[in-house]
Amino acid sequence: MKKQNGFFQAPNRVFDKTLSCSEKLVIIYLYKCRNTDTGLCNPSYKNIASSCSIERKTAIRAISKLTNQHVIEKVRTGKSNHYSLPNMMVCQ
Repeated sequence: MKKQNGFFQAPNRVFDKTLSCSEKLVIIYLYKCRNTDTGLCNPSYKNIASSCSIERKTAIRAISKLTNQHVIEKVRTGKSNHYSLPNMMVCQ
C-alpha cells in the first residue's frame, strides 16, 4: 500500500466484493488517501466526489454502503469523518 512516484496499490480483494462501480471507485480512492501507518484517511465527501467524478450524494451513499457491509469503518470526529481501512492484502 506504499505510495511511490505518483502511484499506489489497491488490494485485489476490492474487486472480489459485490460492489457497485461508484463504491469501487470510492474504496480505491480511500486507499489512495490512506495513511499506511495508521490505516486511516479523512477526505471530505466533496473531495471524494470530485476525485471519483461522481455526485456528492453518490459519494455519501457509497460510504454508507461500504460502512454497512463492513468494508470500511467510519468514525465521526468533530466536524469530519475518518475512515479506517483494513489491510485487505491478507490472503484468506
